[in-house]
Amino acid sequence: MTAIIIVFGLFLGLLVLRVPVAVSLVLSAFVGILMEGLDPVNVVSQSYRGIDSYTLLAVPFFLALGFLISRTSVFERLLDLAAVIVGSVRGGLGHVNIVNSMLFAGLSGSAVADTSSEGPVIIPLMRKRGYSFEYAAAITAATSTIGLIIPPSILMVVYAATNNTSVAALFAAGFLPGILIGLVFLVINYREAKRKNIDYGYSHQQPDQKPRSKREIIVRAIPVLMIPLLIIGGIRSGTFTATEAGAIGFAYTFVLTVFIYRDIKFGQIVNFFRDTVLLYSLPMLAVAAAGPFGWMLTLLGADTLVADLVKSMALTPFTFMLLVIAVFTVLGTFLDGIPAIIIFAPLFDAGATALGIHPVHLGVVITIVLAIGLVTPPYGLCLLIAARLANTPVLRVVPAVLPFIAAELAIAVLLAASSDLALFIPRLFAADVFQ
Repeated sequence: MTAIIIVFGLFLGLLVLRVPVAVSLVLSAFVGILMEGLDPVNVVSQSYRGIDSYTLLAVPFFLALGFLISRTSVFERLLDLAAVIVGSVRGGLGHVNIVNSMLFAGLSGSAVADTSSEGPVIIPLMRKRGYSFEYAAAITAATSTIGLIIPPSILMVVYAATNNTSVAALFAAGFLPGILIGLVFLVINYREAKRKNIDYGYSHQQPDQKPRSKREIIVRAIPVLMIPLLIIGGIRSGTFTATEAGAIGFAYTFVLTVFIYRDIKFGQIVNFFRDTVLLYSLPMLAVAAAGPFGWMLTLLGADTLVADLVKSMALTPFTFMLLVIAVFTVLGTFLDGIPAIIIFAPLFDAGATALGIHPVHLGVVITIVLAIGLVTPPYGLCLLIAARLANTPVLRVVPAVLPFIAAELAIAVLLAASSDLALFIPRLFAADVFQ
């Protein structure tokens, strides 16, 4: 117990001192290893074991896919399609922002890529439509988190690899919550537009752009919509693993954007892959560092401690899930989602198993809560990016993003209360597995 407190306390202390997360994890694990008299080489071996996962190989493909989409006309085609679907409704441009993020979510599974690609385009347009910069930044950041919930989802891939859970089941379980969040966001935006008496709904295109018919927009989007069909359909049918689906989805998009749309010239391909590798190195460094830290906590019996604590508190499945929401809300505020899952999800998995909570149910709730962490300061990366794109201080954006955070938290609590809601779609496809 004392060793657990020291290791975990040291980790938190280093974070407070603004030491990089990966360094904090490794140093804390190293201290724990020395306290237990173990061989320090375990830091290296456990770091390697942390990234030695076939399922985790899906992460670079989904990151590269999101990066590719954000730099090509694929984003423009999605934006046009979203405008056709909801652009004419009151609050149309805000609705386009939301629906575009939902469509983007079905392609890349990366919230940061969504914010980075959508923000420079949609935020100035929303300002011209009468929205404040603060609200435009808030809705752009908030809607991008849907990318971690509607499959494919990078966080779900990491959770599946860490907790030995089916990627296909997690992806299936993410559809309904993601759609619910999107619908609630549409209501929030409609009320905002009506309250401020702005945005009566019309095309997002600029006056100097050649107008396109609805038929042309839909036809232009069809090849793009094949991407999620390849990924999700391939995984669901058992034709591909998550890693193979990511690779095939990326290969299809690469051919589409480089050879057919010609959005990227051959001379830019080397730079694209270089930037993708650099982007991938950041989460994988955290994954490698989380390996020895998570192993150290398990070795010290932290998972058993959590399970015993759950039993002693006589928690019901619902109250346990509320505890999970509370803990991961705090973790997501200070820690990236990937190391948070690798370190802490296995600890709570033991308690969930003792209460009969399905790991897919737990995984979906954790994913939603960690997605919220991307729009809560001080870590909220999507919030920081959107605020910078809007040239607005982050603290001024926070009040505008609170309704969206409250909506996502409410749906997380709703899922915690009802496993049927979380497992409804997985049960449609595998009723024998999800009883």
